[in-house]
Amino acid sequence: MKVGGVVYMYPIYPNRMTRNDRSNVKVFQKICGNQGLSKVILATTRWDICPSESGEKRKRELVDTFWSDMLSASAPQTKAEMTALWNSKESAWDLIELVLKRRADSHIDGVILTIQKQIVDKSKKLKNTDAAQELRRKLEELLKESGSASTQARKDKLRALASEAARLRLPLGTRIMRFLGF
Repeated sequence: MKVGGVVYMYPIYPNRMTRNDRSNVKVFQKICGNQGLSKVILATTRWDICPSESGEKRKRELVDTFWSDMLSASAPQTKAEMTALWNSKESAWDLIELVLKRRADSHIDGVILTIQKQIVDKSKKLKNTDAAQELRRKLEELLKESGSASTQARKDKLRALASEAARLRLPLGTRIMRFLGF
């Protein structure tokens, strides 16, 4: 089954791109593949609560940095498009119209996403697709980091306890004198 359009929605506000967001973009790219990008629309949301200056700055950052691969593909027929999605029915309909217009303007009726090719044509199980492998790699990385972070936290706590215990150690003479009430 060919796909006529794919919409990736991302909040323009708050003004930050987390590591999870970056991972999600990578997984999304693996799902679509290069050919699938021609049907992708990157829709930014939450413009209604975002100050306009910071929204425009954020949009430029997304275009120039985080989504540059998808928006600047070598051939025009393989690149994604970006639009703003406002909190209204009209904006939602505009987004649908954009998907349909891109489909009508394209010489390609639709595309088969990479994940579809891998599952259907190559008979891969979902867990063996490029997207799943990217997701698994990221999860393993996060688990390793959380494990080392908790190990580091434990080490820090042990150091603090050892330091506290060292301060509590008193010479034998001082302890005897305190015991005797001097």
